[in-house]
Amino acid sequence: MNKVKPEISIIVPVYNVAKYVTLCLESIAAQTFTDYECIVVDDGSTDGSGEACDRFAANHDKFQVIHQANQGLSEARNSGLALAQGKYIGFVDSDDYIHPDMYAILHEQIIATKSDLVSCLPQRVAQQDAPFEPNPPIECLVVDREQYFYLWFGTPAQKHQLDVVWNKLYTREIIGDINYVPGLQPGEDSDFNFRVSLRCQRLGLVNHVLYNWCARNGSLTSAHDDIAALHLSHKTFLANWNYLDYFDELTEREQGYVLNTLMRRTVLGIDKARRAGDKEKEAEFKHYQVLAEKRLMANNTVSFFNKTALYLIAHLSFLLPLAKKIHKFLMRRK
Repeated sequence: MNKVKPEISIIVPVYNVAKYVTLCLESIAAQTFTDYECIVVDDGSTDGSGEACDRFAANHDKFQVIHQANQGLSEARNSGLALAQGKYIGFVDSDDYIHPDMYAILHEQIIATKSDLVSCLPQRVAQQDAPFEPNPPIECLVVDREQYFYLWFGTPAQKHQLDVVWNKLYTREIIGDINYVPGLQPGEDSDFNFRVSLRCQRLGLVNHVLYNWCARNGSLTSAHDDIAALHLSHKTFLANWNYLDYFDELTEREQGYVLNTLMRRTVLGIDKARRAGDKEKEAEFKHYQVLAEKRLMANNTVSFFNKTALYLIAHLSFLLPLAKKIHKFLMRRK
C-alpha cells in the first residue's frame, strides 16, 4: 500500500544545538495542525544533538532523522527538500521554537488567499521559555511581487523578516527545483527567498506572531565587535550582490528597490571597514558602491529625493550617523 503523502513537510537542520533542539522539536510536535511530516537533518553534530533527535523521533512517528557529514546549513536544507513529500514546505531553525497554531494558521491562509507563500511575524527572544503574547484577530494582507519587493527592500522597518525562510509556508510547486547554493552562508536564506519570490504572483502576510527567534551568544547574528561585524556584513553583502544576476527578470521599479538596498549596504559596509581598520574591504565596498550608484542613478523609478539622499550619505560621511539614528528610530517602531 502506498503511504499517504503529508500535507506539509517541515524541515529542521541541526548542528550542535543539543541544549535547544528538544524544545524546538517539542514545539513542532505540539502543532494543532497534524497532517505533517518533520524531516530533521543532523549535519554532522558533535555535541549529541543527533542522538537527542533520534531519541525524540523514536517516540514521535511524524519525525524522521537523517544523519550526514557536516556540509553546512544550505546542504542540510537541500537534503530535507530532497526528501520532502508535502504539498507545502516549512522550515524551522533548531534553536528556535514555534507557536502551537503556526502551521494551522499558515496552512489555512495560504489556501484561503490562494498565495504562493505566506509569512507570519517573528519575535526575537533572549531565552527559550519566552511566552507568545496574545494575537489580534487573524488578517492576511495579500500582495503582488512588486509590492512584496517594496516591503522587503524599500522599507527599513519591515516586520515580516521577508528575507528568511523559517517564518513562512511555501507551496511545493513554487519552490520547484530551486535549492540552496552550497556553501553560501550567511545570506543563504535571502538568496533562496529571492529566487523563489521571482516565481510568485500572490504572497500573504499574516499579522500573527507565531515564531520565536532565539538570540544566542556566540552566534554570528549576535556578534558585536567591529571585526566580526565587518566579516558578517561583507559576506552577506556579496550574497546579496548576486541579486543583480536576476535583474532581467525584475521590473524597473523592483530593480530600484533592490539597488536602493545595495547602495545603502555599501555605505554601511564602508563604515564598518573603517571602524575595523580594514583598508582592503573598504576599497572593495567602495568599488561596489560605484557600480550600484551608477545603476541607481540611471533608474527612472527611484525618486530624485531618494537618489539625492543616498548620494549625500555616500559621499559626505558625516551624514551617516544621522542616517543610522533615523534607521534605529524606524526599527523601534516595528
